[in-house]
Amino acid sequence: MAQHYSDAGKILDKMLIGGASMKSLLYSTAGAQITTVHALVCETLKYKRVLDVVLRKSGIYAAEKWIAERGNVVHVMLYDLLIGKGISGAGKLKKTLVAHEAALKAALAREKVKAKVVENIDLVPAHLRKHEMLPRYARINQLRQKKQATINQFKKEGYKLVDVQEILQTTSKNVKIFAVDPDVCNGHLLVFPPFTDLHAHPLVVSGGLILQDKASCFSGFVLAAPPGCTAIDSCAAPGMKTSQICESMKNKGKLIAFDKSPTRCETLVRLGKRNGMKIMVAKNEDFLKTDPTQSPYSEVEYILCDPSCSGSGIVSRMDDLIKYASEGQRKKGRGKGKRKSVGQKGEGHKEEGKEEGKEEVEVKDVDENLEEDATVGEETEAERLNKLAEFQESVVLHALSFPKVKRVVYSTCSVNQQENENVVVNVLKKTSKNFKVTRALPQWKRRGTWDEGSYPGDMSTFEGIEEIVDNCVRTKPEEDRTIGFFVACFDRIGAVFPVLEEPKEEEVEEEVVEVVEEVEEEKETKKKAVTTKKQSPKKQTTPKKQTPKKQTPKKATPQKTTPEKPAEETPVQAQNENENVPQTKAPQPKTPPKAQQKTTPKKQQKTPPKTQQQQKTQSPKTQPQQTTQSPKAQPQKNSNSVSKTCDPSCLAASYDI
Repeated sequence: MAQHYSDAGKILDKMLIGGASMKSLLYSTAGAQITTVHALVCETLKYKRVLDVVLRKSGIYAAEKWIAERGNVVHVMLYDLLIGKGISGAGKLKKTLVAHEAALKAALAREKVKAKVVENIDLVPAHLRKHEMLPRYARINQLRQKKQATINQFKKEGYKLVDVQEILQTTSKNVKIFAVDPDVCNGHLLVFPPFTDLHAHPLVVSGGLILQDKASCFSGFVLAAPPGCTAIDSCAAPGMKTSQICESMKNKGKLIAFDKSPTRCETLVRLGKRNGMKIMVAKNEDFLKTDPTQSPYSEVEYILCDPSCSGSGIVSRMDDLIKYASEGQRKKGRGKGKRKSVGQKGEGHKEEGKEEGKEEVEVKDVDENLEEDATVGEETEAERLNKLAEFQESVVLHALSFPKVKRVVYSTCSVNQQENENVVVNVLKKTSKNFKVTRALPQWKRRGTWDEGSYPGDMSTFEGIEEIVDNCVRTKPEEDRTIGFFVACFDRIGAVFPVLEEPKEEEVEEEVVEVVEEVEEEKETKKKAVTTKKQSPKKQTTPKKQTPKKQTPKKATPQKTTPEKPAEETPVQAQNENENVPQTKAPQPKTPPKAQQKTTPKKQQKTPPKTQQQQKTQSPKTQPQQTTQSPKAQPQKNSNSVSKTCDPSCLAASYDI
């Protein structure tokens, strides 16, 4: 059995019991295959109830009774066999499933006929498949890759550069198109159709391209930390937003990244190396326990606060998937004489009066999934939100206490006012003398919202709530085609900031057109270059008898030999050029034989009588050595940079469900 099937099955067994979050299980179980395992777990949970029905109605349980004791690994492999990319690996379980493949597919087909649907995804409730309608966003890592080179690379691979609206309207799974987003990242955010899989793309593996949702790019873009400053990412792991801050600072200055989890901090360090974050200093510490008056924190000017939240803005939530899969197991377990699934306690996973396990947030990318640490045990939803809001407020207040801080950006992937606007108001009540909320992303149309009934505090003495809310930013997944997000920017009153040049939509479009034209011109020039390169190696590989015939009519060779007056001295000059010996010894008429006896091997002593041929043959041989050394040196540099940054475990932060 393939290892990723085994790991995914173990994680599912533990998750459905309700004892641990998916994040911790991935780190402790999946290892280097965390990306593949994460995909299998999420997709199997989504189709869990469908797979249960298929297993029962196909008759495989009756024919192969031992399968019932194998747990959720059966569902994982069955998903790949019927719905995924095809089952891989070997072993008894795979052979058994393949042997019953016809019956299993027939059972799945009957379920689609019964539900009056054509596609497998339509068997899943609508609220669990919304995320598939969101585009795939990929941010060009300017520390590793240039925009023009990235666009050029995708065009070489058959992708067509189109308008963003064409991406948003496409429903095909096989179309190869992409666009440039005009709203954030100064045109360095690429947009692909929802089903585009880029996880194994060389640019993603090498850190040149970072899979990051559009809204997730807002906070780092709004922070706009300039080069040479000292900045902090208070809740950094796994480091997607951290790398964006490094880009803004152009790897000049100092960026301190905090995360109190040892495993998450290790991921932060690995991704930092892969993504070229040279100025990042990772701290496996609690940001709230830092002393702002101590060095180097006393010099900090920019702080990003993206703390744990409820994840209510995420289109597809992990707790919804777990509840959906668990309900199917409980219904199946209540029937008389029916088999209970592995990991099932009594008639369900929860004890009376308790939740069905811990809530975990699933997002488009594992990078966002790892940034969220929102779990719930025995508390109610209201109590959980209160605790989260208190924690979020404490993080922002601590950031604003740094003596030289100019700007603090607060962001969440939540749509709850309690975690967003309420936190901003509570913070301003305590810091309004020194800080104000400035307008973030002025060109973005969707602003903050305010419902006075959702704020439990006293607003009688608070003024300017409308302006404060309007200065905040929100996103709505259904209309903005990105995850639900919130951003607020706190600026110190009287602070001076560098001028931010945000390109307009027209400028971005013109830049894209210019890039496309340059790409077409490069193709033509490269075709000509390829033809010339093909001709040059033919001359080098031809026999020695043919080389003088092709090269004698050329005037280039006699030009190099003309400055050499004595014919006997030409072999020494050729050797001196290769050995970096000064050519001042060459014009001496009597020294060449002695120099040959001392410095050259015995085989080269026979060469003087053949000097006339060497004038013709050696000069063309030395030329290809000079031309071929430069192209060999370039790939060596590239290979070294990739090898240092291609740790498979780093792919934990680049997965999209």
